[in-house]
Amino acid sequence: VAQSFWIPTGSMKPNIEIKDRIIAYKLFYDLDDVDRGDIIVFKFPLNPKENFVKRAIGLPGDEVRIKEKKVYINGKLLSEPYIVHADSWNRGFPRDEYGPIKVPSDSLFMLGDNRDSSDDSRFWGFVPSENIVGQAFLLYWPPWLLSNKGEVLVRGERAPIIGRICMDLCMIDVTHVEGVEIGDEVILWGKQGSEMISAEEVAQKTGSIVYEVICMVDKERVPKVFIRNGKPFKIRSLLGNT
Repeated sequence: VAQSFWIPTGSMKPNIEIKDRIIAYKLFYDLDDVDRGDIIVFKFPLNPKENFVKRAIGLPGDEVRIKEKKVYINGKLLSEPYIVHADSWNRGFPRDEYGPIKVPSDSLFMLGDNRDSSDDSRFWGFVPSENIVGQAFLLYWPPWLLSNKGEVLVRGERAPIIGRICMDLCMIDVTHVEGVEIGDEVILWGKQGSEMISAEEVAQKTGSIVYEVICMVDKERVPKVFIRNGKPFKIRSLLGNT
């Protein structure tokens, strides 16, 4: 009924950032359910093996026109408070001047929110109804949502994350933790000493759910340690099993 997707480009910035993860609702969502402004995951018409994420702008039967970067639907200016423009100059067709063109009865006209830097229907045409995967309804895991508000455990004490999380790197404040040394174990979530950071706590701070917080752990890059009778007996990582 739902599927998660990773965002590889900035075409939907600032509302969806690069490397954000979203969940798309798939059950009973088809062309008749689409409202203008819905953010939709769909199979790229020129290569159905790729999934794209854009906003539905033109619905079946609509006349779409873009004039001086502004979108008109059936002759009326469309209010789009969600978009950004990277520049102010007019590059003409098809980016800033387009149409008018009528959306077929079985298709959608899709645009990115980062309007000047989006590969969308202006360049490759309409999205047929059979290409619709689902409606994006939940942004659940950009790790940087924990920037300046998440915590980790060091020597059994909570240490706040300071600054912005970038890729796999972050900074923590350990000035209050006695005896900290290079090589100390840091717990992102779990128990250390008498303190515990649960997946529930992480989900609450990031506006996500427990299941997605756990599932987002990289299946390939993060080593998995298997425990038997209280002792590690196998480690699985990119380097193989040990």
